[in-house]
Amino acid sequence: MKFAQQMRLVWIDAKLSTGEMLRRADLSEAFEISTQQASKDITAYAGRHPDLIRYDVRERGYFREGDVSAYPTETRDAVRAAQGAVRSVSS
Repeated sequence: MKFAQQMRLVWIDAKLSTGEMLRRADLSEAFEISTQQASKDITAYAGRHPDLIRYDVRERGYFREGDVSAYPTETRDAVRAAQGAVRSVSS
């Protein structure tokens, strides 16, 4: 798995850990990737951590399942901070 995708998987975990809903568009917008790539990343996350994510048909989005995370808090925070910093510089 490429480094960029690993970063996106950690970001997915961070987003889900906040209790927020995740949609492909969120990932797509955050990393400026296609919705197809976002789908692949969410599928990769779900494949690695199937007990941590669930799709809500009514809400049409993904939510955290349970209260365990796949990555340590420090890692999730670092990825979110780096992603935010890069986005603010490139805007």
